[in-house]
Amino acid sequence: MSVSRKSKKIDRLVDPLYGFDADRIKGLIEQIDLKDFEKDLMCYRWLVRVENMEKDARKSKLRHYLLRMIIIVGSAIVPVLVGLNASFSGGTSWEDLSILNLATLIISMIVSISAGIHEFFSYGDRWRHYRATVENLKSEGWHFIQQTGRYRSFGNHEKAYKRFAERVEGILAKERERYMTDIAKEKTNEAPSENKSTTDSTTEKKA
Repeated sequence: MSVSRKSKKIDRLVDPLYGFDADRIKGLIEQIDLKDFEKDLMCYRWLVRVENMEKDARKSKLRHYLLRMIIIVGSAIVPVLVGLNASFSGGTSWEDLSILNLATLIISMIVSISAGIHEFFSYGDRWRHYRATVENLKSEGWHFIQQTGRYRSFGNHEKAYKRFAERVEGILAKERERYMTDIAKEKTNEAPSENKSTTDSTTEKKA
């Protein structure tokens, strides 16, 4: 019995948003004084967004660290293999040298491909972008649910709901703007150059 009580106590102390138990948060939303329509909108517009961005942040973080570790470790191994190739070239069989050369080539390719993928998808920037946005959304949601901070003076959730909805939409609008300017900036910058080249070719044909 004592173990069961202890486990329940620990479970209550665990931050549900750290592992993000969406069902638990939905249960909290069901308990606050809002209309069913407003609860559905809150789940759809806030809860689902937080859950998805939490997953995106974790995926981007994992891929960022994985690719960075491959690049770091591979970049350290390649010079060693190159040095072994140079030092063993005179007293080693051609078979051994071929294995060293093949290992050097493969690891170099893995490092180059990992660096290219990491730079193209900008996993580090994506991770920081999603993490900052999701933490802002979490903070806004907790302030609203607990009626603290900027929601303290409203008295109840129903009166504060419109303010909460405006704040959430503002955070999401800034998220979209930052995504287009910071994460997708290469694609945005490539478009004018392509249009320019098309315009130049059309001008040359007319001339």
